[in-house]
Amino acid sequence: MKKLHIACGTNYMKGWINTDISPNVKIDKYLNASKIFPFNSGEINYIYSEHFIEHLTLIEGKKCFKECKRILSPNGTIRLSTPDLNVMLNRYINKELLKLGTWNPKTLCDQINEGMRLWGHKYVYDFEKLSLILKECGFKKIIRCEYKKSKISELNNLETRVHRGELILEAS
Repeated sequence: MKKLHIACGTNYMKGWINTDISPNVKIDKYLNASKIFPFNSGEINYIYSEHFIEHLTLIEGKKCFKECKRILSPNGTIRLSTPDLNVMLNRYINKELLKLGTWNPKTLCDQINEGMRLWGHKYVYDFEKLSLILKECGFKKIIRCEYKKSKISELNNLETRVHRGELILEAS
């Protein structure tokens, strides 16, 4: 069983093929997720990525998801965790200023702009848009998931970020 961890950063996961573009983190394989993946079609059973897809443009994200679909086995599943645009905007509307560790936006306007751009975010999704793109890339079944919970044991307890209302889904 092959499990691929895309853009692992400093979160090296034992039992997974940990990939990243950065030369400064421990990886098993170099991967530029906006290019063709160095894997054969259908050879991966599970893919996981946390807080990465928002760092790709919409076009790069589509390329990444097409490659994920190509390399996944017919019964394979991808699990994604990413900031949720809907949650961000609801916090703005409800005047909920979020302060997390070293990130302390001064205003709700700062919170929205920084949340979308501060860390190199290029496209922030909501469930509707991400589901639509995944379907366009060939995924059939798309479900929203709870933080650290999956019906698939290999995809349980994977998230490492503090839960702030991320969009978490699985597609197969």
